[in-house]
Amino acid sequence: FSVTALNEMEENLNSTLCSILKETRVQTVEDLNPTVLANKLNKNTLAKMVVDLAILMHNNISVCKSAAAKIDELKSRVLVDQKTVIECQQKQLESVKTAVKTEIRSWSDIVRTNVSQAPSPSTDVIKNVVRNTVEQSDRNRSFIIYGAAEDEEKTPENILTDVFFDLNKQVDSVQRPKVVAVRRIGIQKPDVRTARPIKVTLTNPDEVKSVLSRSNLLKKSPEEYFRKLYLAPDRTLEERREHQKLVCEVKRRIESEPEKYHYIKNKRVLSVDRTLSASDNNRGSE
Repeated sequence: FSVTALNEMEENLNSTLCSILKETRVQTVEDLNPTVLANKLNKNTLAKMVVDLAILMHNNISVCKSAAAKIDELKSRVLVDQKTVIECQQKQLESVKTAVKTEIRSWSDIVRTNVSQAPSPSTDVIKNVVRNTVEQSDRNRSFIIYGAAEDEEKTPENILTDVFFDLNKQVDSVQRPKVVAVRRIGIQKPDVRTARPIKVTLTNPDEVKSVLSRSNLLKKSPEEYFRKLYLAPDRTLEERREHQKLVCEVKRRIESEPEKYHYIKNKRVLSVDRTLSASDNNRGSE
């Protein structure tokens, strides 16, 4: 089944209908009746029309069956994706429960040790623990796309599809990860030309690590559009500030030691001879 086959079937039906109206010299289908057909068509013409209609009906049945099978397949995929999302939500809930129990247990230890001084656990503390746990879980399953221009004709979903397509062209047998959500983050300001980043959330942290490990391939893309994109982990504000310091350190070393290759790995700035840097091409985004 394909949309092309469906369009072709529609064209064939319209063409045959127009031919019948022309042969019977009537304007609309409502004007057709047995008397008109008997008076205006000879047997050979009528027989040919019946055969053409029979062939069209046969082909139309095949297309409809194929379309129905495709719809069933898409329904099955949706059910599988829904099941995956529910499982992820259940895992998050268990993680939150564990974090809350751990926080309460730590407060209990303080109370037992310092009965007269230790404060009792407050609702705000528990809310902060829950919020921080949920936010960290969400960040672990997400990455950010920087440098993607905002275009009314190109949605964040379209951009993500193009990024995965370009990466898969450069790496054989790479399966596209399941996407939970994709959206622009931040407030769009009409007087600011800088494009807002795109946040992509996948089903688990391992898939995020896999994507980021290949993100450096965008710099090798034959298309300039992809070479301008940058994929990075979903960092907190504090983590972004720390990372910016590392970026500044890399720039400083590039100026002071241009003969070496400088890069960020495991929150550290490392430097190697350029002759050795080829073995580190698959570091991914830091």
